Amino acid sequence: MQRQTEYVANGYGIAIPKRCATCAHKGQTRLMTKRHCLVHDKEVKPKNVCSLWQMSSQMKAAGLGGGRIKRREYLKYLALVRGDENIAKQNGLKIMPKSVDAIRREFEQEHGSIYINI
Repeated sequence: MQRQTEYVANGYGIAIPKRCATCAHKGQTRLMTKRHCLVHDKEVKPKNVCSLWQMSSQMKAAGLGGGRIKRREYLKYLALVRGDENIAKQNGLKIMPKSVDAIRREFEQEHGSIYINI
Protein backbone atom coordinates (compact mmCIF):
# COMPACT_ATOMS: atom_id res chain seq x y z
CA MET A 1 0.00 0.00 0.00
CA GLN A 2 1.56 3.24 -1.17
CA ARG A 3 1.01 6.46 0.76
CA GLN A 4 2.62 9.79 1.63
CA THR A 5 6.10 9.25 3.04
CA GLU A 6 6.27 9.63 6.80
CA TYR A 7 9.59 10.16 8.61
CA VAL A 8 10.70 8.87 11.99
CA ALA A 9 13.79 10.16 13.82
CA ASN A 10 16.27 7.54 14.98
CA GLY A 11 18.22 7.83 18.25
CA TYR A 12 20.74 10.19 16.62
CA GLY A 13 18.14 12.61 15.25
CA ILE A 14 18.38 11.44 11.63
CA ALA A 15 15.04 11.45 9.80
CA ILE A 16 14.40 7.96 8.43
CA PRO A 17 11.68 7.52 5.78
CA LYS A 18 9.08 5.05 6.96
CA ARG A 19 8.94 2.62 4.02
CA CYS A 20 9.71 -1.01 3.22
CA ALA A 21 13.27 -0.15 2.13
CA THR A 22 14.16 0.97 5.68
CA CYS A 23 12.25 -1.81 7.45
CA ALA A 24 13.84 -4.48 9.63
CA HIS A 25 11.70 -7.10 7.86
CA LYS A 26 13.19 -6.35 4.43
CA GLY A 27 15.12 -9.24 2.97
CA GLN A 28 17.71 -8.98 0.24
CA THR A 29 20.73 -11.07 -0.59
CA ARG A 30 23.59 -10.16 -2.89
CA LEU A 31 22.21 -12.62 -5.42
CA MET A 32 18.74 -11.05 -5.40
CA THR A 33 18.06 -7.97 -7.44
CA LYS A 34 14.71 -7.35 -5.77
CA ARG A 35 13.82 -6.78 -2.15
CA HIS A 36 11.15 -8.87 -0.51
CA CYS A 37 9.27 -8.66 2.77
CA LEU A 38 10.11 -11.47 5.18
CA VAL A 39 6.74 -11.05 6.94
CA HIS A 40 4.44 -10.95 3.90
CA ASP A 41 6.73 -12.90 1.55
CA LYS A 42 6.01 -10.42 -1.25
CA GLU A 43 8.18 -8.23 -3.44
CA VAL A 44 8.76 -4.77 -1.98
CA LYS A 45 7.82 -1.84 -4.20
CA PRO A 46 9.38 1.63 -3.82
CA LYS A 47 7.72 3.79 -1.13
CA ASN A 48 5.48 0.94 0.07
CA VAL A 49 4.98 0.49 3.81
CA CYS A 50 2.69 -1.60 6.00
CA SER A 51 1.58 -1.40 9.62
CA LEU A 52 4.30 -3.86 10.71
CA TRP A 53 7.17 -1.48 9.81
CA GLN A 54 10.13 -1.49 12.21
CA MET A 55 13.31 0.52 11.74
CA SER A 56 16.20 -1.64 10.49
CA SER A 57 19.43 -1.84 12.51
CA GLN A 58 21.32 0.05 9.77
CA MET A 59 18.84 2.92 9.99
CA LYS A 60 19.02 2.91 13.79
CA ALA A 61 22.81 3.35 13.50
CA ALA A 62 22.63 6.17 10.92
CA GLY A 63 24.44 9.18 12.34
CA LEU A 64 26.40 7.16 14.90
CA GLY A 65 29.62 8.72 13.67
CA GLY A 66 33.13 7.44 13.98
CA GLY A 67 33.35 6.99 10.24
CA ARG A 68 35.80 9.08 8.29
CA ILE A 69 36.11 9.95 4.64
CA LYS A 70 39.10 8.62 2.72
CA ARG A 71 41.04 10.95 0.43
CA ARG A 72 40.47 10.59 -3.31
CA GLU A 73 44.24 10.31 -3.80
CA TYR A 74 44.35 7.28 -1.52
CA LEU A 75 41.47 5.58 -3.33
CA LYS A 76 43.21 6.18 -6.69
CA TYR A 77 46.48 4.83 -5.23
CA LEU A 78 44.72 1.70 -3.95
CA ALA A 79 43.05 1.16 -7.34
CA LEU A 80 46.39 1.61 -9.11
CA VAL A 81 48.11 -0.96 -6.89
CA ARG A 82 45.29 -3.47 -7.41
CA GLY A 83 45.35 -2.79 -11.17
CA ASP A 84 49.10 -3.41 -11.33
CA GLU A 85 48.60 -6.68 -9.43
CA ASN A 86 45.92 -7.79 -11.91
CA ILE A 87 48.15 -6.95 -14.89
CA ALA A 88 50.98 -8.96 -13.35
CA LYS A 89 48.66 -11.95 -12.87
CA GLN A 90 47.42 -11.66 -16.47
CA ASN A 91 51.04 -11.72 -17.62
CA GLY A 92 51.53 -15.02 -15.83
CA LEU A 93 53.42 -13.75 -12.80
CA LYS A 94 52.57 -15.43 -9.53
CA ILE A 95 52.38 -12.63 -7.03
CA MET A 96 50.89 -12.32 -3.58
CA PRO A 97 48.47 -9.36 -3.45
CA LYS A 98 49.40 -6.73 -0.86
CA SER A 99 47.15 -6.38 2.12
CA VAL A 100 45.08 -3.23 2.41
CA ASP A 101 47.02 -2.40 5.58
CA ALA A 102 50.34 -2.61 3.71
CA ILE A 103 49.03 -0.39 0.92
CA ARG A 104 47.71 2.09 3.49
CA ARG A 105 51.09 2.22 5.27
CA GLU A 106 52.90 2.82 1.95
CA PHE A 107 50.53 5.65 1.06
CA GLU A 108 50.81 7.26 4.50
CA GLN A 109 54.62 7.15 4.38
CA GLU A 110 54.64 8.99 1.06
CA HIS A 111 51.58 11.25 1.27
CA GLY A 112 50.35 11.47 4.87
CA SER A 113 46.99 10.40 6.24
CA ILE A 114 44.50 8.54 4.04
CA TYR A 115 41.65 10.54 5.59
CA ILE A 116 40.23 13.94 4.76
CA ASN A 117 40.46 16.37 7.67
CA ILE A 118 37.16 18.13 8.09
